[in-house]
Amino acid sequence: MIGKTLRNHWMTVTVGILVAFYLAGCGSSRFGRLQPDPAVTQMFTANGVPTEYHYFICGRPSLPYIIVGIEPQFQFADKLWQSTQPNTTDFSQQVNFVWIPEVWYKVEPAQGCWIIDPAGRKVGVWYSMYPSAPVVFKDNRVSIGVPYDEGG
Repeated sequence: MIGKTLRNHWMTVTVGILVAFYLAGCGSSRFGRLQPDPAVTQMFTANGVPTEYHYFICGRPSLPYIIVGIEPQFQFADKLWQSTQPNTTDFSQQVNFVWIPEVWYKVEPAQGCWIIDPAGRKVGVWYSMYPSAPVVFKDNRVSIGVPYDEGG
């Protein structure tokens, strides 16, 4: 009887510790997310994206896979992203290229998303035919996983 009570006590303590670690981890999450929004898609296709963001492309300058606008305080954690100027003729051509079915062999149209930081704030915009990607924040650096496979 005492052994069973002691075992239940330790089980309760262990579960409590695990829950505390889980909740602490959730509170300090570094992961952001993409939140699809047709209004963001419209901003890109109308060549009228928010000018307060800094814009970057992934891919060749005239053949991008992804276009991202992010608040100026964030820097990219990797070298895959190249700066681009929003709301220009070149930018419009980049947006148009992001989804050309004949080139990409995909049937899903490109879509726009808000980039949401771990606190739930909208800190940028995303435009791509790829509907999702991992978004990780650390200090003032952001890493956005590139969801395509260049070999395939």
